[in-house]
Amino acid sequence: MASSTETILKSLLFVLLGIAGLTYSAQQPQSVDAYLSSRWVYQGESVRISWYANNSNLVRCAILVDDTPTEHINLEASGVRYLTADTSCKVTVTCQYGTQLKASKSLQLLVKPIKQMT
Repeated sequence: MASSTETILKSLLFVLLGIAGLTYSAQQPQSVDAYLSSRWVYQGESVRISWYANNSNLVRCAILVDDTPTEHINLEASGVRYLTADTSCKVTVTCQYGTQLKASKSLQLLVKPIKQMT
């Protein structure tokens, strides 16, 4: 009898630890890392932006240029996209976890004008 009570208590303990672990991981701060292939590009040249969100559960990401959404929305938790810029701008990758938690990373892209041949 003691053996079955001990087994039940151990099972209950593992269930409670599992629930506590899920709650703990859900409360962890979310983050996203983003990188540009180059900080400087010439006007009209494409730059590669890559990102990785640290938690891919129920996450959707978007790329914004100067805080304006681009066509790159509803993206996976990690990926690569190419942007073409005509002027210097702030590139932001923002990811949303569920309905409340957000993480974002902003990068400055500097665009050099194309030198005109005279």
